[in-house]
Amino acid sequence: MKIFINGKEHDCDQDAALEDVISIWRKENPYFAVAVNTSFIPKNKYEEVSLREGDQVEIVAPKPGG
Repeated sequence: MKIFINGKEHDCDQDAALEDVISIWRKENPYFAVAVNTSFIPKNKYEEVSLREGDQVEIVAPKPGG
């Protein structure tokens, strides 16, 4: 199925959970926040959130600097 992550189209398994999709970001930066279809998702719910065709996933991480 197709979902959008930070505005870019991605393919994922039909039964994908949010945890499956964000595993790449977790390795790169352990500090981030996630929203699905504009709703914030707490970290303890990542495994419980099932994604659907066309879902919009936004992943934001703090950037160091000034």
